[in-house]
This record gives sequence, structure tokens and C-alpha cells, in this order.
Amino acid sequence: MRSGRIDRPTARRVRRAALALVIGAATGLSGMGIAHASPNLSATPAAPTSAGQVITLITGEQILLRADGSYSVVASPGSTGSLNTYRTGTGDRYFVPSMATPYLGGELDPSLFDANALTAANATGQVPLTLTFAAGSTPTAPAGVTLTSVSGSTATGYVTTASGPAFAAALRASVGADHANGKPAGSTPLVPGLTHIGLAGAATPPVATPHYPLHILQVNTNDLTGKPSDFAFVYLVDGDNVRAFTSFVPIDAGIGKVAVPAGTYTAIVGFDDIDSKGNLASTHTVLQDVTVPSTGNASATVNESAATSQVGVAVPKPANAQFLITNYLRLDAAGNGASFAQLNFGAPPPTYISPTAAPANGTLDYLVNWIGTSPDPTQNYRYDVAFGSAKGVPANEQDTVTDNQLAIVHDHFSADPATKKAPGSLLVGASDPLLARFGGWSAGGPAPMPGDLTDYLASSVGGDWLASTFGANGLVFQGDLATYATGRQYDVDWSHGPIAPNLGRHTGTQFCIACSAGSTLELGVNAIGDSDPTHAGLLFTQPTSSHFTLYRDGTKVFDQDGYDGAELQNVPTTAATYRGVFDLSLAGVAGISQSTVTHTDLTVRYDPNATKGSTLPSESTCPGASATTPCVVLPALNLGYQLSSDESNGSGRPVQVLKLRVGHVSYDGAGSHAPITSACVSVSFDNGATWEPVPTIGFAGNYVALWANPSSGGSPSIKVTATDANGGSITQTVTNAYTIEGATS
Repeated sequence: MRSGRIDRPTARRVRRAALALVIGAATGLSGMGIAHASPNLSATPAAPTSAGQVITLITGEQILLRADGSYSVVASPGSTGSLNTYRTGTGDRYFVPSMATPYLGGELDPSLFDANALTAANATGQVPLTLTFAAGSTPTAPAGVTLTSVSGSTATGYVTTASGPAFAAALRASVGADHANGKPAGSTPLVPGLTHIGLAGAATPPVATPHYPLHILQVNTNDLTGKPSDFAFVYLVDGDNVRAFTSFVPIDAGIGKVAVPAGTYTAIVGFDDIDSKGNLASTHTVLQDVTVPSTGNASATVNESAATSQVGVAVPKPANAQFLITNYLRLDAAGNGASFAQLNFGAPPPTYISPTAAPANGTLDYLVNWIGTSPDPTQNYRYDVAFGSAKGVPANEQDTVTDNQLAIVHDHFSADPATKKAPGSLLVGASDPLLARFGGWSAGGPAPMPGDLTDYLASSVGGDWLASTFGANGLVFQGDLATYATGRQYDVDWSHGPIAPNLGRHTGTQFCIACSAGSTLELGVNAIGDSDPTHAGLLFTQPTSSHFTLYRDGTKVFDQDGYDGAELQNVPTTAATYRGVFDLSLAGVAGISQSTVTHTDLTVRYDPNATKGSTLPSESTCPGASATTPCVVLPALNLGYQLSSDESNGSGRPVQVLKLRVGHVSYDGAGSHAPITSACVSVSFDNGATWEPVPTIGFAGNYVALWANPSSGGSPSIKVTATDANGGSITQTVTNAYTIEGATS
């Protein structure tokens, strides 16, 4: 395997994304007054949980936006093509499928691919649209779009995760037909008279106020034959000052014009070569420095033919390529950065890169992630391979992996029997030390749920990886950054029940969901969790109900549907007792028959002077934090379940065993270490009408509970109550916690 640097990742910027489970959650609710609060105390919904949010593109791809700035991409079933994603100097993230590039800024509004706009529009499983047609034409729905209203030459409608691929296929067919007929790609409307599709409710971008003298830069893009290319995606970064200018530049008939400050720029240009049916035949990415003088205007010509190095990966066992991701991070001398990535999926086509030297100012970081899966469906294995350079793009882009360079992860997937064994997705990505500061990425393919998969990991940029799973029933679990050493084997359980809210024990950069900082305090939970305390989960694309109530010294200070936590401002820095109550119902959600209703009652004793060992590590953050105001982890109790059950969360044991760990929420070890003073477990076989205490033995937070499974079957409920020496407590009830499959002798 090619050699490369091996560093520990530096701290990442962290932003809590909106929780997909919370319908309509928005930071615009900040500052809301709460009845019964003390005169100076105010409460708002918490910045939702660290698990993140899932958004859907108009073409059907699903993106998990993690709270730490990283992201995961799930391609639509059967889809092929590529996805360009870029991040501006101000942190905005865009995801643009290659087939949409010729329409971007014209028929397709950029808001359709803006992560912030899609989050605000709650575009989880459905993307709300506005459509405009030429005067006198009859509004007609493009493929995959459902119209909900028509008024004159305008209409409203939506695309769903399921119908998005039909819209993508229409784009592909249209650009293919234009290409075959010698027309510029995207010049033919998707349906007669259609002039514009935008995201419903998206805010109009503010008019930019230039802070520097501007000059016109013309970028000319030529294809492999030397003719103007109408299928080029141009990403332009000011290498002197990333924050001064970083943007996509629209190209029309091979020409793009943009007003920019003087300076030295890096143009990252992705060329897509298509056939007459619009299918992606190859991709070429060219990186080229461009100078804009302090007087006059400038022009630059970027030739696709400059991308001469083909990316290739060889692995020990047969594997069919599923994803190829090339990622570029341009840092200026001050350390500000902007990133661009191209994700090729569905048997990725040949990919070529232009060899590029390190820039004279700042840094050009380059990282490749290749994913391949077993061609034999009876052998569940895959490869995740990463390599790169912090000094530009090397000429040699061929990577050969040997067995002694692998870390091996055995992933075990549990799934609710109501999913009927529909496959899910496992998404994995290497964490590059530089890219980690601005959010990494992960992508992947199908995973047997329930079932097992062996993942062979090879990375020349360090042993840190991000992983997530998407279940067929809409459950998403995000893992913390994990380090896997070469030559070792690991086991990871995903979605093992009972599925219940938790706070977790986390590692790496995080957004604390139970912390105080000065006069700001946040207390909440991850809406769902599994048996791994480093996993945080969320639910998307399905209706559900949730409610969070927060009390301070017995006085209710927050009480709303649709939230899993609250943030308090103007909190007196005196000792107090907080009580958070979270109720979640998944009853009636398709594919969910277990852990259908949960109730979590959490009491936390807050003492502003008891901070020893609880200061949040500096790489993480919380509301109210500043350079002079550190975060302190609250002594909130956390429950960890290890239920003896199979990968359908079912049990045929005559005697059921539950290993229970009672501890406190922690971040890289920071958090309360107060002794656990009690723990008891009860079981109900009649949906909570009656409860039976069961033998619970153990100490120091580690317990084992035993009870008999009735031979009649059913789906028992579990209740756990625990306390600590601080006066903290937790009571959690999980209805239909697992399924009895029939006792055996």
C-alpha cells in the first residue's frame, strides 16, 4: 500500500445539526419565553442531538449530516453517476449530482442542493418544491415530481426519497439526448415550458457586499477533444484568503465568468463524460492555479486532458467497486479551509486526476476512499481503502493493498423482525487528519440486516474511521470516531436492542448534550440508542411523536412536543436539581414492532463548584462555551443494556439475562465518577399494566438481571431505576423491549 503520513486528527469544528426525528425543529425558536420560569431564566429547545439529521436530494440521494460537520451519503438503489459536494469558506455545504450540473443555476435552483436550506425545509423523506413555467404553457409534473397545486404558470409539489431516482433518470435522459443531438447539455427543458424548480420556502440569498475590489475572471473549460465543455463543475477557492471567495462557478457553453478579489486561486474542475443515454462513462478532475492581478481582468483555460493519472485500487480478495471518493481540501496560510469532493457510485467509471504540486501558499490536502464489495452474495465482506497526500496530488494514483496492511472489523447487525430482513446500509469513511477539522465523510453499500459483514480496512492516512448504519425501518445509528489498528480484529454491534434513549459514553470531537457553561445549561438525550454507548441514533422518513419536559427545583421551565432536550439561558450559578422527562412513541411506524414506546425520567444534581474531572475536552463544545467559559459535563446518569438476544432482538431462552451498566454520560472520560448506589430491574408481560421486580445482582455500576421468559411468548417490557451518590437518578421504561421466540428446555 502506498505510504503516507500518519497523524492524530486535530480538533474539528462542531455544529449540532437538526434532529430528523423532530418535525419542524429550527433554531429560529431561540429566545422563546417559557411560562413558570423565574424572571431572568429563559429556555429554548436544545440544539438537537449529536446524531445529526438526514436530508434528501431531489434526485433521491440521502445525506446524513453529522453534528461534527462530517457527512454520510446513501445513494439511491440502483443509481449510478457521481455527486459533487463542496463546502464554502463560511461552512455552507452543497451536494450536486453530476446530472444536475448543466441545469444548476438555471432550471434547477441551488437551494435544492444546499444542506442548510434542505435542513430548514425539513427535507427528510420529502423535498417540497416550487415550479415555474413559461407564460401560456400548461404546468406539467416532471418525472418523479407530484404536483399539489397549480396557479397560472406556477405550481407546488414534492419529490420523495422513493421518487427521486425517477427525477434523476429524467435528468440523465435529457442530457444524454442533448449530447446525442449535438446540443449543449441541459438546454432542453425536462418538460415543455418548465423554466425553474426551487426548494419551497427557501430564503432568497442576500445580496453580497464586496469588501475587496473585484475583477472579472473568465474560466474556459475544454473537453478531451479540445472543444468547449458544457459538462464541467468549477469550484474556485481563493488560496490567499479562503474566506474572501470560495464558490461554484456556473459554466455555459464552456465559459464561466465571476467577479473576484485579486489573488491566487485554485480551480478544481470536475469533468463528466457521458454517452448518448446520459450514463457516466468517465470523470476527469483537474486542479489548476489561477492568478487574478490587482488591475484589469483575467482568464484561465482548464483542459480536461490534463487529468492523466487514473485512480485504481487492488485488494487481496475479489471485490466489485461500489464507491470511489476523491476529496480535496484547500487551506490558506491562516488555516482557513474549503473542501470539494466527488463521489462516484454504482460501479464507478474510470476516474482520472491531474498531478498537482503543493501550492506556494497554504496547503492542498488530497484523500481517496475506495469501497469494494464481494461479488459473491453468499460471502458478506467488503473493503474500505483510503490513501492520500497532504502535499498536493501525486502522479501515481494506483494503490495496492496486502493482507498485512488490514484492520478487520466484524460488523453484526440486529434488526426488528417487522423489517422482514430488508437490507440496510453500512457507511464507512477514513478520517484524514486535516479534513477532520472541517468534517469527514463516509459512504457505502448494502448490509444484511439482520446479519453479519466483515469489513477489511486499509488506510495510509491513519487508523481513524467514521461509520453509520441506515436501517430499512428508518433507524440511523452514528458511531463515534473509532481507531482500528493494522493487524487486529474488532467486533461492532449495531442496532442491538433494546432500542432506547441514552446519553452515551463518547470519544472524539462531540457536541455535549448534558453540559453547563457559565449561565447556560443544556440537558437532553439521544432519542434512540443501541447496546453500544458510542452510538447515537435518530429516526427519519417516518412519523413519530416525542415530548420533553424540564424542571428546575420542581418548577417546570420547558414543556414541548417534538423535542428531546432543552437549553436554559441566564441560569443562576447556584446548586439546583434538574429533572428531564422524555417520552417517545414509535408505535405504528412501519418496520418497528420492538421498543415501540419509551419513557425516560432523569434527575441531575447541578453544583457549579463540583467540576473536578468533568471539564469537557477542548476539542468538543457545548452551548454558551467560549475561550474563557469552558463546558462542564453534568452528572447525568446513563444506562447501557446488553440483552441476551439474537440479531432479530429475539430470545428463546427459558431464563432471560440482561447485563446492565449504570454510569454517567462522558466525553473522552470527562464526566461524573460518583458511585452508583442502587439499580433495580422490573419486567412486565402485559404492556406495563403490572410490573414484577426481578433479581438484580452486581455493584459499582455493573449488574446482571435474570427472569423467566413465559412459554406463551410475547414481547416483554423492561423498567430500570438507578441512583448515584450525588442524588441523581434515572428511571427508564421500554415497551416491547424484545420478542420471545418460544422457550427451549
